Amino acid sequence: MSAQTPPSTNFTPDSAGPDRSESPGSAARLPGDTVPDCHLTAEEQAWLTGYEQDIRRGLTAFNEIAAVIFRIDSEELYRPHRSLARYCALKWNYSMSDTSRYKRAGEVLAELAGTKTCPTTESQCRELAKLTPGTRRRVWEKLLEDSKDGKVTAAKIADAVQYQVQSNPSTHKVSTHRMLSRLAKTSESLFERNVTPDVERVLKEIVARIDTALQRPK
Repeated sequence: MSAQTPPSTNFTPDSAGPDRSESPGSAARLPGDTVPDCHLTAEEQAWLTGYEQDIRRGLTAFNEIAAVIFRIDSEELYRPHRSLARYCALKWNYSMSDTSRYKRAGEVLAELAGTKTCPTTESQCRELAKLTPGTRRRVWEKLLEDSKDGKVTAAKIADAVQYQVQSNPSTHKVSTHRMLSRLAKTSESLFERNVTPDVERVLKEIVARIDTALQRPK
């Protein structure tokens, strides 16, 4: 089954490629390993196979990898590996930072699909990812509108993001990202020890509260 075609954005990575130095081994326990092991349906496996073929064809095209990793995550096709981080580590030897930047850029590209032009570098996506969904598209479209040649540098985006955050702090996403990073580190340490039923119950309650909060209309 052929996978959907990733956005054709001529994306340029800002680094030489994935950083293999942080890639965990097959026995590593990773934060986010919360999805129980399960098999994909035949249809899901066909989609995953198609997506993986896209990655193999575009191993040096950051935008295609980012778009596919984002789809694998949003469709939870990593389920047999329990988490996206584990899937990317075992299947592609990506470090957790590699996976995070691909996923983050893929989210931005997905939101900006259909605009006059999409970001063409990782640094552009990285700056836009600092804003909340919805705000990114408004800021990006305004930058395109104000640009005489249609080119928007990461520096211009950074200035626009800073202005936006100063005007409306609620549109800043970095604070939430930092809190989640701290939570991930805490989870990683907990996975290395045996937790009591009471601790497990509290952790499940925290996850449930986070899920509920994320589903509330803004």
